[in-house]
Amino acid sequence: MDEKEINVELLKFYNSYIGTVNALSVFENIKTSHLEEGKKLIPHLSKGNIVFAGCNIGYHVWSMQQLGYDASGFDISKDAITKAVCSNCVCCPVKETPYKDKQFSNIILFDVLEHIPMEYLDDSLKECERICSTNLIARIPYIEGNPFANRGIGAMIDADRIFEHTIDAPPDWWKDKIKLFFTEENGWKYSTFNWSDDILADGRRSLGVVLQFTKE
Repeated sequence: MDEKEINVELLKFYNSYIGTVNALSVFENIKTSHLEEGKKLIPHLSKGNIVFAGCNIGYHVWSMQQLGYDASGFDISKDAITKAVCSNCVCCPVKETPYKDKQFSNIILFDVLEHIPMEYLDDSLKECERICSTNLIARIPYIEGNPFANRGIGAMIDADRIFEHTIDAPPDWWKDKIKLFFTEENGWKYSTFNWSDDILADGRRSLGVVLQFTKE
C-alpha cells in the first residue's frame, strides 16, 4: 500500500471508528479514569485555556471542563465530533484549524502525532505552534528497544489493511522533529517525563513518553 492509499484508509477508519467501538457506551464506563487523567495533567498545564488535538468524541475535553477548565478540542472524524460528549469540539485536521493565532495557552496531543501521515506532519506541527501561546504537551506511545515491533509501519486496526500508526519512531526522533517548529530561538524550552511505564508480558517496557515545550 502506498502513502496515498494509507491516507484514504485512515480517513475511512476515523469516520467509522466511533460506531465500530460504540465509544459512547465505552465513555460511560471510563468517566472516572478520564477525570483521574485530567487531574494528573493539571500540574503540567500553563495558566489559561486548553485545546486537545485529535480529541475523538471529547473524552479529555469533557474531563477538563468538569474540572473547571476552559477546554476545547478538534478531530478529523466527522462521526466523532457529531457524537461529542461535550461542547467546544470541532471537525478539522491538525494541519488546518479554524483558530486564531495563539488562541490557546495549552495544546495537548495525547497519542495523536503518530497517526498523522508523514506528508502532513510538518504542516500539522506548524499549525500547533501557530495556535499555541505557552505550552505543548505531546504523549508518544513507545515500546522500549523495539517500538511497534512486528506491526509493519504501525498498528493494524483490523484484518483489512487499515493502519492506525503511520509514523513508527522513538521519542528522540519526535523531540527533534517538534524542535524544528517549537524553537529555542522563539523562546520554547523542552522537557520530558513518562506518563506511564508498564512491563509487557515479554519483559519490555511500554512507555507513554511526554514531550513538553513551554514558553514563559
